[in-house]
Amino acid sequence: MLTTYRHWPTALLGWLAVASLVACAPPHDPLQGTEDFRSDMLQRKQGDTWVDVGVRLLAEGEPEVAEMAFVRSLNRDGSSAEALSGMAVAAEKQGQYNKAKRFFELAREEAPDSVLTNNNLGVALYRLGEYYAARQAFKAAFALSSGTSGIAAFNLEMSEAAVQLNAERSKANPALSHRVVRLGSSEYRLVAKEEMTDDGVQAP
Repeated sequence: MLTTYRHWPTALLGWLAVASLVACAPPHDPLQGTEDFRSDMLQRKQGDTWVDVGVRLLAEGEPEVAEMAFVRSLNRDGSSAEALSGMAVAAEKQGQYNKAKRFFELAREEAPDSVLTNNNLGVALYRLGEYYAARQAFKAAFALSSGTSGIAAFNLEMSEAAVQLNAERSKANPALSHRVVRLGSSEYRLVAKEEMTDDGVQAP
């Protein structure tokens, strides 16, 4: 089983400039101007950011509400790798893997040198069966860690095995492309299917 980082350092990379994609179309705050029976969970303690609230809610098993906190962070504080990664993890916990992949991609655009973000993008890609792309993400994570990340190393090994297995499965099976024909009373030989006629007799 691949390993995803589920937490963020206190100061992972700081607040960054607004990414063009997010700036053009920021996520809609589902609680904006409405009352929600879970809105009381979106309370910030003194000194907390909306990212802090989202991380706490993820730890409490509330990915849907955590997503709301990360949306508020993106809309009110601007784009950051932390908020985008939080959106991705919240989506992943809800089984929305394509959405998780997209937000991890956006997070990597904000922080291309982040070991955490590259690794987590790799996990999202792996879950979608995009093994080659996942391997590339894990390679980047491992290299960025200067070879010290055991998580990235393990995930890279798993993805390499998946790439190899997938390649082997995609190879043509020789047994499916040839038939056995009898020559005389007791001698047999393999004949390619293109050598056979519709009635099974070897073509001249």
